[in-house]
Amino acid sequence: MTVFLLIWSVVYLFLPTYLAEDIGWRGINLPSYPDLSEEQIKYICDRLKKIVFP
Repeated sequence: MTVFLLIWSVVYLFLPTYLAEDIGWRGINLPSYPDLSEEQIKYICDRLKKIVFP
């Protein structure tokens, strides 16, 4: 491990994570896995449309 990586990893551990936490609270997590059926995808899209375009 280089000195730079060692210093960066120590600094990274102590950096405040306010920005990442703020973005995380405003984000959206949609179901995404390979076994989603066409019906499930349409349901998710329909529900999302109702929320975004009431």
